[in-house]
Amino acid sequence: MNILSSVAGLLTGDTLGTIKSVAEKFIGDPNAKKEFDLEMQRILQEKENQVEQTFRQRMTMTQEVISAEMAQGDNFTKRARPTVVYWGMALITIHHIVNMFSEIPELPDQFWIAWGGVVSVWVVGRSAEKFRGKGKAEDSSLIKAING
Repeated sequence: MNILSSVAGLLTGDTLGTIKSVAEKFIGDPNAKKEFDLEMQRILQEKENQVEQTFRQRMTMTQEVISAEMAQGDNFTKRARPTVVYWGMALITIHHIVNMFSEIPELPDQFWIAWGGVVSVWVVGRSAEKFRGKGKAEDSSLIKAING
Protein backbone atom coordinates (compact mmCIF):
# COMPACT_ATOMS: atom_id res chain seq x y z
CA MET A 1 0.00 0.00 0.00
CA ASN A 2 1.50 3.33 -1.01
CA ILE A 3 1.25 6.62 0.85
CA LEU A 4 -1.25 8.05 -1.66
CA SER A 5 -3.76 5.27 -1.00
CA SER A 6 -3.18 5.76 2.75
CA VAL A 7 -4.17 9.42 2.45
CA ALA A 8 -7.16 8.47 0.29
CA GLY A 9 -8.23 6.03 3.01
CA LEU A 10 -8.13 8.84 5.58
CA LEU A 11 -10.28 11.05 3.39
CA THR A 12 -12.85 8.35 2.62
CA GLY A 13 -13.36 7.25 6.21
CA ASP A 14 -11.21 4.10 6.52
CA THR A 15 -9.17 5.78 9.24
CA LEU A 16 -8.38 2.78 11.39
CA GLY A 17 -7.35 0.61 8.43
CA THR A 18 -5.13 3.34 7.06
CA ILE A 19 -3.39 3.95 10.37
CA LYS A 20 -2.90 0.22 10.86
CA SER A 21 -1.27 -0.15 7.45
CA VAL A 22 1.08 2.76 8.09
CA ALA A 23 1.95 1.47 11.57
CA GLU A 24 2.76 -2.00 10.18
CA LYS A 25 5.57 -0.41 8.17
CA PHE A 26 7.21 1.02 11.27
CA ILE A 27 6.38 -1.48 14.03
CA GLY A 28 8.26 -4.76 13.69
CA ASP A 29 7.27 -6.55 16.90
CA PRO A 30 3.94 -8.48 16.55
CA ASN A 31 3.06 -7.84 20.22
CA ALA A 32 3.65 -4.12 19.76
CA LYS A 33 1.42 -4.19 16.66
CA LYS A 34 -1.40 -5.82 18.64
CA GLU A 35 -0.96 -3.34 21.47
CA PHE A 36 -0.98 -0.45 18.98
CA ASP A 37 -4.13 -1.84 17.33
CA LEU A 38 -5.97 -2.13 20.65
CA GLU A 39 -4.91 1.36 21.71
CA MET A 40 -6.08 2.86 18.38
CA GLN A 41 -9.45 1.14 18.68
CA ARG A 42 -9.81 2.46 22.23
CA ILE A 43 -8.93 6.00 21.17
CA LEU A 44 -11.33 5.93 18.21
CA GLN A 45 -14.12 4.58 20.40
CA GLU A 46 -13.46 7.33 22.93
CA LYS A 47 -13.65 9.99 20.19
CA GLU A 48 -16.87 8.51 18.82
CA ASN A 49 -18.37 8.59 22.32
CA GLN A 50 -17.38 12.26 22.70
CA VAL A 51 -19.02 13.13 19.37
CA GLU A 52 -22.18 11.27 20.32
CA GLN A 53 -22.27 12.95 23.75
CA THR A 54 -21.86 16.39 22.17
CA PHE A 55 -24.60 15.64 19.64
CA ARG A 56 -26.99 14.48 22.37
CA GLN A 57 -26.28 17.59 24.48
CA ARG A 58 -26.92 19.86 21.51
CA MET A 59 -30.18 18.10 20.69
CA THR A 60 -31.29 18.37 24.32
CA MET A 61 -30.47 22.08 24.41
CA THR A 62 -32.38 22.68 21.17
CA GLN A 63 -35.37 20.78 22.50
CA GLU A 64 -35.33 22.81 25.73
CA VAL A 65 -35.19 26.11 23.83
CA ILE A 66 -38.11 25.15 21.60
CA SER A 67 -40.13 23.90 24.59
CA ALA A 68 -39.46 27.16 26.46
CA GLU A 69 -40.56 29.20 23.44
CA MET A 70 -43.75 27.22 23.13
CA ALA A 71 -44.53 27.59 26.84
CA GLN A 72 -44.45 31.40 26.63
CA GLY A 73 -47.69 33.30 26.53
CA ASP A 74 -46.44 35.57 23.73
CA ASN A 75 -48.07 34.42 20.50
CA PHE A 76 -45.51 36.17 18.31
CA THR A 77 -42.69 34.10 19.82
CA LYS A 78 -44.62 30.97 18.96
CA ARG A 79 -45.02 32.19 15.38
CA ALA A 80 -41.48 33.60 14.98
CA ARG A 81 -40.12 30.74 12.87
CA PRO A 82 -42.82 30.98 10.20
CA THR A 83 -42.27 34.74 10.14
CA VAL A 84 -38.58 34.26 9.42
CA VAL A 85 -39.39 31.64 6.77
CA TYR A 86 -41.86 33.95 5.00
CA TRP A 87 -39.50 36.92 5.30
CA GLY A 88 -36.72 34.87 3.68
CA MET A 89 -39.04 33.76 0.86
CA ALA A 90 -40.03 37.39 0.28
CA LEU A 91 -36.39 38.50 0.25
CA ILE A 92 -35.48 35.80 -2.28
CA THR A 93 -38.44 36.73 -4.49
CA ILE A 94 -37.59 40.46 -4.35
CA HIS A 95 -33.94 39.66 -5.08
CA HIS A 96 -34.86 37.69 -8.21
CA ILE A 97 -37.30 40.35 -9.44
CA VAL A 98 -34.77 43.17 -8.97
CA ASN A 99 -32.05 41.01 -10.54
CA MET A 100 -34.15 40.70 -13.73
CA PHE A 101 -33.88 44.47 -14.30
CA SER A 102 -30.44 45.29 -12.91
CA GLU A 103 -27.36 43.34 -11.92
CA ILE A 104 -27.10 43.05 -8.13
CA PRO A 105 -24.83 40.89 -5.98
CA GLU A 106 -25.94 37.41 -5.00
CA LEU A 107 -27.37 36.80 -1.56
CA PRO A 108 -24.49 35.90 0.80
CA ASP A 109 -23.79 32.34 1.89
CA GLN A 110 -24.52 33.29 5.51
CA PHE A 111 -28.11 34.12 4.51
CA TRP A 112 -28.61 30.75 2.83
CA ILE A 113 -27.08 28.84 5.75
CA ALA A 114 -29.09 30.68 8.41
CA TRP A 115 -32.36 30.70 6.49
CA GLY A 116 -31.93 27.05 5.45
CA GLY A 117 -31.35 26.08 9.09
CA VAL A 118 -34.49 27.89 10.25
CA VAL A 119 -36.57 26.34 7.46
CA SER A 120 -35.24 22.87 8.26
CA VAL A 121 -36.04 23.15 11.96
CA TRP A 122 -39.48 24.56 11.20
CA VAL A 123 -40.31 21.79 8.71
CA VAL A 124 -39.14 19.03 11.07
CA GLY A 125 -41.09 20.58 13.96
CA ARG A 126 -44.27 20.96 11.94
CA SER A 127 -43.95 17.42 10.58
CA ALA A 128 -43.53 16.06 14.10
CA GLU A 129 -46.60 18.01 15.25
CA LYS A 130 -48.68 16.68 12.38
CA PHE A 131 -47.43 13.14 12.94
CA ARG A 132 -48.31 13.37 16.61
CA GLY A 133 -51.70 14.81 15.80
CA LYS A 134 -53.52 17.69 17.38
CA GLY A 135 -55.04 17.14 20.78
CA LYS A 136 -52.94 14.12 21.71
CA ALA A 137 -51.75 14.38 25.27
CA GLU A 138 -48.62 12.27 24.88
CA ASP A 139 -46.13 11.79 22.08
CA SER A 140 -46.06 8.70 19.91
CA SER A 141 -43.25 6.19 20.31
CA LEU A 142 -41.55 7.53 17.16
CA ILE A 143 -41.50 11.10 18.52
CA LYS A 144 -40.15 9.82 21.86
CA ALA A 145 -37.41 7.92 20.01
CA ILE A 146 -36.42 11.04 18.03
CA ASN A 147 -36.51 13.43 20.98
CA GLY A 148 -35.06 11.01 23.52
